[in-house]
Amino acid sequence: RQRHDLYAKYHDYDSEISDLLGECGMKRVRIPSGPDGKKFFNAVSFHGMSNSSTSVENQLVNIWTALETITPESYSGSTISNVTQGVLPFIGLNYMARLTRCLLGDVLRWNRKFAFKSIKSAACGDGDNLLQQFYCLLTLDANEPLVEVLFAEMKDFHLLRHRTFSFLKTLRSRAKTLKAIEDHERRVSWQIHRIYRTRNLIVHRGQVPSYTKTLVVNAHDYFDQVFELTCALGGGDQHYDTYEDIFRYMEMRYSKYKEDLSVSEAITATDARVVLWTPPQDIDRKIILPT
Repeated sequence: RQRHDLYAKYHDYDSEISDLLGECGMKRVRIPSGPDGKKFFNAVSFHGMSNSSTSVENQLVNIWTALETITPESYSGSTISNVTQGVLPFIGLNYMARLTRCLLGDVLRWNRKFAFKSIKSAACGDGDNLLQQFYCLLTLDANEPLVEVLFAEMKDFHLLRHRTFSFLKTLRSRAKTLKAIEDHERRVSWQIHRIYRTRNLIVHRGQVPSYTKTLVVNAHDYFDQVFELTCALGGGDQHYDTYEDIFRYMEMRYSKYKEDLSVSEAITATDARVVLWTPPQDIDRKIILPT
């Protein structure tokens, strides 16, 4: 079975590291309930057909159909505008947490014992999980001595040290973090348009561009993120009943997320819970944007 999540695709961690990363929010998703149950199973079906097909053109057409199926027709404009507007908040809210989780996984893989000790020694907020503690290690001035020791210990692992240092510079500035997210949002928007154009070339002209396989991987990654978060927000009595409510919540939450990052203040431990967004565990279905 193909695995299109970038984290799972490029890293095969042992069970102990997987357990540590499970503390960072990588949990089982919920199956949504309510009137959109049929839409859920249709999207899953198209996703499955894309995975099982040996034809790259069928893979792309089916995964695009899955994306189009799961996105409510609540935005004005064309099909591509509707899908793009619906998907981008999911991708944007996930972006920094995914990057941080991926880097954390590589640091743990490099030297699990030393990295874990460094992270647990860092000053951070009460109740922070491992991912949030790692964020605090990289960003807070109080943890600078620990970061220097970490870099010194990396020795000949130049690429990992450079990657960690570059990411650290981004995280230590709200403005740079916001710019990174908006740049990623722009690239994803372009890629969604490429996916749709290629889908139209396949359906209407029978043409299959050479880069179609790459688009299939990207489309699966986008769908996986949307699907996981809609399941998390759409299942159970304390969650939203319809995809329209979920997408509306994500749109408003993403707007608030970027607004919070636009505030020019010093980075504190509470930023870990802001920047590394995770879906709330319980939601009052009568409200769209919980306080």
